[in-house]
Order: sequence, then structure tokens, then C-alpha cells
Amino acid sequence: MLKLNIPSPITKLHSDFLSQKSIEIYVKRDDLIHDVISGNKWRKLKYHFIEAQKKNMKNILSFGGQYSNHLHALSYLSNISGFNSIGILRGEKDMQLNSTLSFCQSNNMLFHYLNRHQYRFQKYSPEYLQRFKDLFGDYLLIPEGGNNIFGVKGCMEIMQEVDFDFDYICCAVGTGCTASGIIKSLNKKQFLIGFCPFQKVFEQKKNIERLCKNNY
Repeated sequence: MLKLNIPSPITKLHSDFLSQKSIEIYVKRDDLIHDVISGNKWRKLKYHFIEAQKKNMKNILSFGGQYSNHLHALSYLSNISGFNSIGILRGEKDMQLNSTLSFCQSNNMLFHYLNRHQYRFQKYSPEYLQRFKDLFGDYLLIPEGGNNIFGVKGCMEIMQEVDFDFDYICCAVGTGCTASGIIKSLNKKQFLIGFCPFQKVFEQKKNIERLCKNNY
């Protein structure tokens, strides 16, 4: 049985600088949820797996690069939950398996490869995805990083575990899935500050706006 540390603990940071500025900062330790499915990975996978169970599907397909924490967590959760996992990898078929992909392979994930151009423009095309239905039958498709309404629904539970009335909530912004879930859970007096490590800020902003329009 999967044992999860939920709700994840909240830890206060201490420093002379924060005391001088009368600022309080707390960290929600989602990294302690699970040794493998940690951080926002459990949040974004949870409702996908519930959906797969509802539809009696045995195959789960998703996407990622050779260092994908998403595929790493997905392969493990699929393996212990009785699902077959299929990973569409960004890269050439002859690339060497690193520790991340070796872990996925040890959890019985099947790999299929796309070069960078194909990965960017073709991975969600109906023609390409039909190949896997022909090979494996029905499967649940999880977008890269779990970035859809199921992922957002899971991330909305982050703030549902917070009893403090914080003024600002901060998080990293990758696909925008976690940020969208947090935004949808804020009260009217709270604000989100997102830290974006990528250059495609406008694209991420549009994705967050799209995800936040949906009802969950």
C-alpha cells in the first residue's frame, strides 16, 4: 500500500534578516510526501490514476525528457498500482540510459522515442497517438508534467491543507499546472508570486489563464 505523508508539513524559516524586516516565510514540504512520488508529482498524478481506475484502463501513456521527474514518478506509481506505463521520450533511440530512465525501465515502463522536432510538433497529433492504441488498446493519456484539469484539481489540494492566512503564496512555474491549482484555491486577499525558470513566459501565462477558466 502506498504510504503518503499528507497533509505535508509546513516549516517556518528563521533568520535575522527576516526578523528585522518583520517578514514571516513558511515552506510547505511537499518534498516529504513520498520518497519517490514527491513534490507536486503526487498532486498532478492522483486524479489521473483515479480516472484510469474508473475507466478500467490498464495502460497509461505520457511524455518527458531523459531527466523527467514526471516519468520517474509515473513509472513507479504505475508499477505498484498494476498499470502498464508507456513513456514517449524526447531524444534519439540510441541515447544512453541515465539513472532516471534506468529507474523507469526497472518499473517496466516501455519507451518510444521522438527527436526534438517531432517531440515538439507531433507528439499530441491524433495520427501519432493512434499508433499506441493499435499497439496496446485503450490507454489514458497524461500530458507532459500532468498539465491538464486532473493535474490542476490535485494541485488545488495544496492550499486546502493550509490553515494559515498567508498574504502571498510563492511557487515555481513550469507548465503552469501547479500555479493554476494554487490560484484557484486562493481567497480574495491572497496573491500568487510565480518564479519562472524558462523564457516562454507569455506562453505559460496563456496556459495558466486557460486552466483557471475551467471548473473542477
